[in-house]
Amino acid sequence: MSIGVFCAVSQGEYPLLRHTLRPFIESEHTRSILILHTGPRPHPDFQSLASEFPVVTELHSNFGEGYEVSVAQGGYDQLGARNFAIEHVEESGADWLIQFDADEFITRAGIDEIVRTPEIYDLVLFSYYTLVSRAAYWFEDRIARSVNGTILNDPHPLIWRRCLEKRTELCGNSAKLYVNHTRHCSVSFHNHPRWRVRALDAPYHFHFHCLLGKRNADLRQRFKEFEAPLPADLLRCLDSMAAENLIRIG
Repeated sequence: MSIGVFCAVSQGEYPLLRHTLRPFIESEHTRSILILHTGPRPHPDFQSLASEFPVVTELHSNFGEGYEVSVAQGGYDQLGARNFAIEHVEESGADWLIQFDADEFITRAGIDEIVRTPEIYDLVLFSYYTLVSRAAYWFEDRIARSVNGTILNDPHPLIWRRCLEKRTELCGNSAKLYVNHTRHCSVSFHNHPRWRVRALDAPYHFHFHCLLGKRNADLRQRFKEFEAPLPADLLRCLDSMAAENLIRIG
């Protein structure tokens, strides 16, 4: 089984990818990593990762910039960017597709679990841990979900089989709440239980939103401490990002 990863990235977050993509770059299961630079201009280091790692492809296409204005006014068209990236990474022929953001991290153990997924499953859902420190993650009862009897923390539908030919769709709530209606678009599996879901509650998938001090990070004040040490590859990533002053670690 092989993996294709796609990431639509802004200029400001491109430097994160050298750290957060490391498990995919190093995995023998990765067939293709597509990085799509989405703003009016790509990062000055455009193509640096592609020139260093053969598994990486970098493209640039202007899908606008910012969520504060509508797409019609030049705001970021997240829906268009992600579907453009999906179409390109599908061409790699990878068995599994993974939607990835620059501020996320999936461990090598998580990658191995994806490729070990039995044929009966269409998609994989992990618990999704938004770190607030090295020892704790954001938690509220409302973000816990029961999936086939397994309780997952804030699961996101980001991993599916290429043969499903899925595309991202507008988020109904975001389309009503925000002037940029493409915000928070994602692939949809709402017609569950038709889709066969493998649910895994393990420390595989992490989000650095709070450590980066991003929008509304200060509102995530409820948290739980991890019961076991964080995975070693995640800790190495955090250390390397902190050394470059990319994140704040409590």
